[in-house]
Amino acid sequence: MVVKDIAIVGSGLVVSRKKAIHTKDIIKSYKQLNLRAINKNGYIEEQELEILNVKEIIDDYYLTHEGDIIVRLTDPFTAIYISKDMENIVISSNFCVIRCSENYYPDFLSYYINSDSARKSLLSNLQGSIMKNINMSAIGEMEIPNIPLKKQHIIGNLFKAQTQKIIILNKIQEKEDKLQKAILVKIENMED
Repeated sequence: MVVKDIAIVGSGLVVSRKKAIHTKDIIKSYKQLNLRAINKNGYIEEQELEILNVKEIIDDYYLTHEGDIIVRLTDPFTAIYISKDMENIVISSNFCVIRCSENYYPDFLSYYINSDSARKSLLSNLQGSIMKNINMSAIGEMEIPNIPLKKQHIIGNLFKAQTQKIIILNKIQEKEDKLQKAILVKIENMED
């Protein structure tokens, strides 16, 4: 079984075609997915999303929806499961979107695409010498395990929980770093 047997694999939007050049041409602003916003641990860093001002409404197909899987087409080829709070973000052409049928859990597929065995499969389809990338057909043709839905659900939920844990730990680390810097500045400014 391959990805395209259980899902629709589509391309992201070439944003330059929709981008408003002049302020007077802007009819709507969207958050846009970019390479910096994709954390290698499988989540979107919301503060890294860009604002895209457009001259025409973007088709719903190019916006993220809960249950979508977004795959970065350049190294490290990270797959992101889209949760409810990450909906309506523009998917640029640096990514492909996978929309699963009801016979396969998207959170499990996201986990599987990020696994070592799936990465090996993707690495065999590399293109480019300087910037390594893959195309959508390589993702569509990637072999995936045919396992029961119940097992997919359990593994997918474990993956989501692990991702949430990583997000929380990263936030704690950021706050600790800020606190440490503030303390050092205060110590440096103390009079002897």
